[in-house]
Amino acid sequence: MKKILVVEGNESQRILYHDEFSEAGYEVMLAANGREALKQLDRDKPDLIILDIVMPMMDGMEALGRIIRKCRDIPAILNT
Repeated sequence: MKKILVVEGNESQRILYHDEFSEAGYEVMLAANGREALKQLDRDKPDLIILDIVMPMMDGMEALGRIIRKCRDIPAILNT
């Protein structure tokens, strides 16, 4: 099963993404900010990352830079 990491600061948006992608047959990993996303990447590697730009603690642009250094081969979509 393909995995998607959704990094979204808004809880209701995270739930919506989770429900929609799960129904479409994807395994969904969730993170509320960039720091959580990096911890998720230490545990498991998704096939795609959907990354919100505006988030608390570590915004999407900073997180994307760190994600690219850590996992260059995972495609990422920036969303706002």
